[in-house]
Amino acid sequence: MAWNFLGWQSMLLLIISLFAGLEGKYSNVSRLEYIVFGLFGTLFVNVFRMNVITAWIYYINEVFAKIVHDYVAVILAIIWLIFFWWFSYRFVLE
Repeated sequence: MAWNFLGWQSMLLLIISLFAGLEGKYSNVSRLEYIVFGLFGTLFVNVFRMNVITAWIYYINEVFAKIVHDYVAVILAIIWLIFFWWFSYRFVLE
């Protein structure tokens, strides 16, 4: 299911941002595009994160991968959400 790929932290931040971002007079189509863009973007960011962590476990070491998983993943999720908000308000929501 999507929860396995999205991660609960990223999903929680995304849901909060979806509720906050959908306030206002926007068309239903742009709201749907906003939600779909957020879900797929969060999915792709987290799949990328998991691939990087797996490669680092294999090539570097497990401790380094745990640090990346715990700290860099949060920073990456926040950077994604900032880009998501900017892009959505600039180009998606009408």
